[in-house]
Amino acid sequence: MRILVAEDESNILLMYKIFLEGEGHDVITSRDGIECVEQYELWNQKNLPFDVVMMDYRMPKMDGRDAAKRILAIHPGQTIVMITAYSKELEGLFSGIEEIQVLQKPFELDSLLELLKSVYERKRSQPTSSLT
Repeated sequence: MRILVAEDESNILLMYKIFLEGEGHDVITSRDGIECVEQYELWNQKNLPFDVVMMDYRMPKMDGRDAAKRILAIHPGQTIVMITAYSKELEGLFSGIEEIQVLQKPFELDSLLELLKSVYERKRSQPTSSLT
């Protein structure tokens, strides 16, 4: 999978990158919401889309909610995994938005991997649009 990861804590970002690349995924990183959207737009223009965008909910410059809105405006079918320690804040915020999955911190890396595989398989099993 091609995965875009946005996380403002550099040590956590590096851990995600090393772990996911070790599992055979292509990982692009960003340190805040604005950089995440910029990376998303850049790779989209190169016709190298992401299978999953994984982002922290609380980030500087632009939070995960606003970054997700911008990404979904570019590509409404983009799968997003929102990572948060603030699940109470997110209750109902993304309900009904199938593309956004919420992962509660703390979590085991194996749980992250299972979620990524699950959303990827679900996405692959859906009929593709002639517009994508």
